[in-house]
Amino acid sequence: MNVFKIKRLNVSVSFKKRLPVLGAGLVVFGCSTTVMGLELGVEAFGDLRSTDNAEQALDGSFDEIISEYGLKVSTANIAENYSYDLAYDYSKTTYDENSQDDVDITTGYGGMHFGKKEAPLGLDIVHSRERTLIGSGVSDNLENSDVRSITDIDPNLKLKLGAVDFLIISAGVTEIRYQEQELKDSTRYGGELQWAHRVSRTTSFGLMFEHSEVELELYDYKYDKAIVNYQAELRNIAYDLSAGYNRTVSDEIEFNAPSYDVNIRYIDDTRTLGMRISSDITDTSLGDSNRSGIQQAEDNIELGQADATAVAADRFRSTTYEISLSDTNFQDHWNIDFVLGREREVYKEFSDEDSTNIYGRMSVKYAFNRRTDFGYERRQSKIKFDSGELRGAEDVSDRLAMELKFSEMLEATFYVGRNEWLAASGTVGYTENLFGLRANYIVY
Repeated sequence: MNVFKIKRLNVSVSFKKRLPVLGAGLVVFGCSTTVMGLELGVEAFGDLRSTDNAEQALDGSFDEIISEYGLKVSTANIAENYSYDLAYDYSKTTYDENSQDDVDITTGYGGMHFGKKEAPLGLDIVHSRERTLIGSGVSDNLENSDVRSITDIDPNLKLKLGAVDFLIISAGVTEIRYQEQELKDSTRYGGELQWAHRVSRTTSFGLMFEHSEVELELYDYKYDKAIVNYQAELRNIAYDLSAGYNRTVSDEIEFNAPSYDVNIRYIDDTRTLGMRISSDITDTSLGDSNRSGIQQAEDNIELGQADATAVAADRFRSTTYEISLSDTNFQDHWNIDFVLGREREVYKEFSDEDSTNIYGRMSVKYAFNRRTDFGYERRQSKIKFDSGELRGAEDVSDRLAMELKFSEMLEATFYVGRNEWLAASGTVGYTENLFGLRANYIVY
């Protein structure tokens, strides 16, 4: 059982069929209003920025004003026979010199559970919608973007086998749809059996078996997974350890690999040190199951690591190593955040797509007072393909920003930045300088 921690809410979110199943915790942007158990949050934002290379060309000098505005809406409720948790963002980006077409994007996630809390029968409906890149090793911009929508309908049976043992049987269907790349669409039918044993108040042990029939647009395959999981939440340390095996079969041709997920967090007052090592078999339709986009939304960060692959249909093994460090009150005034990771992808059929991506993010923020912050952030990634040195690219982004909090409802950010992207061949790339103003207003 993969378990995904939402740090800001301090709740566990289970990934059934590698999809997020949201529990009773809720995500609210800004503030919220509670009425009869209902949580609601609405935030409006606008961003106006000037760039000196709107076309992102190697020798470009095309100035343009880019406008972005939108809404963030979240709501949640827990009732006797149902509960739901929804959080979605809408944004529209326009270009005053028409260097690109206007772009509307809606992203987010939501979960609904039907059934009483203690009832054995239940129904979960889960949806997520996140931006992906059409091609890896290509510039990360809206022209190279697609939107992946994942919907999971999951009836389940929960049985209590004693004081500390639980059995969960589920079956369902998952639909994956792309806004632009329809060849990546897929449908999955399957079932899952989970057994959980509570060892103590802070630790638990479990087994999970999963089987899915996967229908891609170009071919079908069977997916099987079996893992053992151990979790513990101690005073300063929390760890989630899973290990098992993946097996996939298409036309009697197997593609198998070990599966593991090691997630360890050490928390001491305002400091958090994390380490994650994971490996799993997925395909070019499911990708990371929108997991990275959801994680970034929960942590309110942008790693710039959108899921991407140019292959229409293939299975691949994804292995990730990541360490992180954050301190929200270093020396009383400093906020420090650091992430460094390595992702390795190995494909079954299209070995030319085998790649290694090294990525990182570092941000430092200083609080002058309760209403004024000044910060610097750098994001950097470098992807290399095994097929040759001419493929791949390096992406670097720097940003200086000053945040002003005028009230609990309104804040503004003035920023300057520089983006650099260079293909491994050295013949394609660009440098972009920009400055802008962003405002956020909590409507409700």
